[in-house]
Amino acid sequence: MIAAHAEGQVGDVMVVGGGMWPAPGATRWEQSRWMARGQAPRNFLLDEPSGGVFRNVYRLVPPKDPSSTAR
Repeated sequence: MIAAHAEGQVGDVMVVGGGMWPAPGATRWEQSRWMARGQAPRNFLLDEPSGGVFRNVYRLVPPKDPSSTAR
């Protein structure tokens, strides 16, 4: 987790690797649906006592398209 602060908004960036695994799924859509179904990680990060209504968490994941230039 990387703590970030931009224009008054508190946000943490979760980088996959170093203990965080990518969500299963062949596409980004499938990954997002998997994360939406399994609320435990989301609730752990955003609910009390580890989180709060003021928090945003962004999860960075590796590209699914092998020809992608964003690495």
